Amino acid sequence: MIFDWFQLSLIEWIFVASLFFAFFLQLFFYLYYYRGVLKKSNRVRNGKATYETAQPPVSIIICARNQAFSLEQNLPLILEQDYPDFQVVVVNDASTDDTENVLVRLEQSHHNLYHTFVPIGVQSVSAKKMAMTIGIKAAKYDILLLTEANCIPISNQWISSIMRHFDAKCDIVFGYSSYKTVKGFLNYLVTYDTLFTALQFMGFAEIGRPYMGFGQNLAYRKDLFFKNRGFASHLNLKSGEDDLFVGEIANTTNTNIDVSPESKIMAYTSDIWDHWKEQKKDRLSTSSFYRAGTKFRSGMEIFSRFLFYVLSIGLLIIGILGQNIPMIVFSGVLFIIRYILQLEVLNKSAKCFDEHRFYLSIPLFDILLPMMNLWFRIVWIFHKDNSYTWRVLK
Repeated sequence: MIFDWFQLSLIEWIFVASLFFAFFLQLFFYLYYYRGVLKKSNRVRNGKATYETAQPPVSIIICARNQAFSLEQNLPLILEQDYPDFQVVVVNDASTDDTENVLVRLEQSHHNLYHTFVPIGVQSVSAKKMAMTIGIKAAKYDILLLTEANCIPISNQWISSIMRHFDAKCDIVFGYSSYKTVKGFLNYLVTYDTLFTALQFMGFAEIGRPYMGFGQNLAYRKDLFFKNRGFASHLNLKSGEDDLFVGEIANTTNTNIDVSPESKIMAYTSDIWDHWKEQKKDRLSTSSFYRAGTKFRSGMEIFSRFLFYVLSIGLLIIGILGQNIPMIVFSGVLFIIRYILQLEVLNKSAKCFDEHRFYLSIPLFDILLPMMNLWFRIVWIFHKDNSYTWRVLK
């Protein structure tokens, strides 16, 4: 009965008000930030998105260490993209396997392939950043498109889809990258986290607050790299080439996102779980260097999410134990409204990228991932290693 509300104690009223606050914060994040992919997709579908018709030349940069098999399998799919003028620069990063022979053989049949190398024995705090710098300096075109040796585009229109955004104002383009979907709880968890991460940084970019991109599918102008002195500000860190660097060169007007499935990149690995853990640790190790506004918004989302789950479940239990029907209805309705919003935003965005859909697993992953991030952060704090450990995708 409605009169049950007047029997609440002061503490219970504080809990109710706090739940209402967390609920509206969560709605704000999903409707304002995380719907960026859907908003862009709707503009494209309604013919309101404008694209460049010119197709400027582009250099694709790939760094590879001991990935001969991946290069043999995947590189031809990149070299045979349907685009008029592009080169592929592969940096052989001190490989000890058959990488050099594979590259030499592919160069004989593909005139647009060029490869260079990092000598064996060269020491660097971040070997990947050194390899990327060598590749960027070797690139002959003004626009760079980055990916990795174990990644393949799902369409021959990958380059075209990314490059159509480069106009007089656009200097950076974010594309979507994911893993090959296989069955299993852990693999679905990784896919969910990958999708949610994309909704975050793409949504932020859509409202003029870009802070990172996926390094497997990222394009920017070469002159930005040199004006920024490359990775000089964070060469002492293990990673940062696709978040700290982007945070330095991106602004409110020079960044765009592509949400078409044609621009999607897929990473193939025999152990998705291990590779994902390394990526999470790398990202967490650099997140403390993000801009204050980015850290504040990210922290508020996680805090409001945690608060929402704790209070909605707690008030539901209190309502059941006290037979307070209005409280049960209140907490249950807020939970259902947020869940329906998640279903819409996550799954419609997943459809844009031809990604796996999520239903009953959403609340579980929503709670589990922040806890895992906290665990990874604790592990990183006690096992810091600033030297670069190359993540080989087999």
